[in-house]
Amino acid sequence: MFRMNDFHVVEGMTWDEAVRIIKGRGKGNLLEGREELNDVWARYVADQNAFYKGEKDEMIYGDDDDFFEHWCYECTAYNIVFEGMGKLFGEVK
Repeated sequence: MFRMNDFHVVEGMTWDEAVRIIKGRGKGNLLEGREELNDVWARYVADQNAFYKGEKDEMIYGDDDDFFEHWCYECTAYNIVFEGMGKLFGEVK
């Protein structure tokens, strides 16, 4: 799940909209779409780390707020799907 500030969360997104967005990232496959967004986040983190180590001169996104400003729809959809799929497996103790 993505930890996002409330002002980056897209209010009112439905389950169907979220599934459509995530499937679109995964070429029609919901799980592949989730993995694609995990990869987008991993590339962002790697880019940040490389910049702060001095291995890069500039970053794609300046910080988390900048990242979520560009990816707010996809990350909100991811969280909706994540929560919905979690209900299929019951509460983890």
